[in-house]
Amino acid sequence: MRRMTMATVAGVSLLLMACQGGQNPSASPSATPGDSVQQSASSSPSDQPSPPPSTGEALEGFHLDDVLRVEVNSLAVRVKPYTTEPLATGSRFDGTKLNVIGSVRLNVGDYVSVEHGPVKIGDTTWYRVWPAEDGRLHYSTVSWDTNGQVDDGIEPAWVAASVGTDVYLTLHEAAHPEPWMSGLPLLVSGSGNYVSGPLQSTDLFTLDWVYLIDDQLAPCGFRVTLGAIGGAEGVMVVDESTIGAFEDGSVRLGNADGTPVAGEGVDPFELRVASGCEWTLRLEPQPHD
Repeated sequence: MRRMTMATVAGVSLLLMACQGGQNPSASPSATPGDSVQQSASSSPSDQPSPPPSTGEALEGFHLDDVLRVEVNSLAVRVKPYTTEPLATGSRFDGTKLNVIGSVRLNVGDYVSVEHGPVKIGDTTWYRVWPAEDGRLHYSTVSWDTNGQVDDGIEPAWVAASVGTDVYLTLHEAAHPEPWMSGLPLLVSGSGNYVSGPLQSTDLFTLDWVYLIDDQLAPCGFRVTLGAIGGAEGVMVVDESTIGAFEDGSVRLGNADGTPVAGEGVDPFELRVASGCEWTLRLEPQPHD
């Protein structure tokens, strides 16, 4: 999982509730999807994200590192993409230590950047995001904690981008991916099987994924294979299943030794997903010496 380090300048635009001593009286009511929220603007069709290019079935969505603007007040930032999950905890560095501020909620005019998604659960569309303070990619003076271990890093967390026709996040600035790898980085989401378009191979990747059960039967499996274009064989890099509701993981692929991750001579390659779950994954090449 990619991580951000704490910024050292002051000032944030995150709306936070006090963690101790009761709730912040200035905090507006919960923006949990389905609750009443104050919405400053509705997205027009031109604001909607475009679908990622592929030859398989994929959900339309925002792209990796797109910077999104929050269009509602008190939008919950959650540990997992369910309205029953706890909120992430915010902390700010005072020069010597991190001080816990409280549960993280976002306000109209705040910004986040895309890490994973979209994931559809019922009529709610979720993304795992990083804070993007002042619309700046990978920048924040507040740490988000999702595992109960406050440190000097920032972890991504889940927010609802929309519920039904109510839009909570809109595109502020599209990502500017490095052009050195064809088809990459790849961020794709779906429900069921998927086959990517051609991807340029290299000898070192990171693969991160999330899969979960919405209304599917358990157990639900999730397999990822890298192989030749149009082929039946390949290198299986993920083979998991769950009887619970939510699973995520990350793996390093390749040894940075000049051998393509999908096998000698397999360039370009395709990524295949076999799953009955809701899922999202990110495949990124990793430069090295």
